[in-house]
Amino acid sequence: MNNAKKPVNYRLIFKIISAVVSIMFFIPTMTVSCSGEDIGVSAGHTMIGYTTKIYGERERLSDPTIWPFFLLLFSVSMFVIACIKLRDVKTNALIIAAVSVIDIIGWIIFRNAVKKFAEENMCDFKTGFGYVLVMILLTLNILIAVALFANIFPDGSDGVNRAMISNSPGYVPAAGWTCPNCGKTMDDSGMFCKACGTPRPEPPQPVSQQLAFCPKCGKPVSPGTMFCSGCGTKI
Repeated sequence: MNNAKKPVNYRLIFKIISAVVSIMFFIPTMTVSCSGEDIGVSAGHTMIGYTTKIYGERERLSDPTIWPFFLLLFSVSMFVIACIKLRDVKTNALIIAAVSVIDIIGWIIFRNAVKKFAEENMCDFKTGFGYVLVMILLTLNILIAVALFANIFPDGSDGVNRAMISNSPGYVPAAGWTCPNCGKTMDDSGMFCKACGTPRPEPPQPVSQQLAFCPKCGKPVSPGTMFCSGCGTKI
């Protein structure tokens, strides 16, 4: 029975999360209510400022600001990093997790800035589902990176499940060997997997080197032996 874990395409997951977070930059993630008007606040719209209707006329509520653009820059950077094949996917995951932490801090700062502005202008503030979704997705990025480093699931980002190339746990490719636990390919000199520490499996013995057994007493005999050393029976 093959108990090998199914591979996970970590790069694809990072791309999807980064793309969704980038889209959320332009979608209202919180609400500010002023003079009876509910204003959906998005990070992208704050770059051009907001207006509100006061006594029947539109008046500017906030001036344009540029710094929220960095929130979009972080999410786009994560998408680009997920597309680039570095030394291995763990390197990509480490960078993406670090950028995710910075992006989380940026979104928290943005939320606090909007809340402070609302309070200063005697407006009501409400955090929307979009903001919560962004926080969940960015946190998920970090948890996925942890799962990758912990080898919870083998990496299938290259479209190949190396752990399932052969059903035999002792399968050894022509160049190097494949870890039966995580599926990583090691060079021929290593005796332990550098990714998870699993010992190198013993290659299957050729038929000519396999032991035979005496048909009478059952004692193992070496290949080429003519008589059993235990009972003298001719092999």
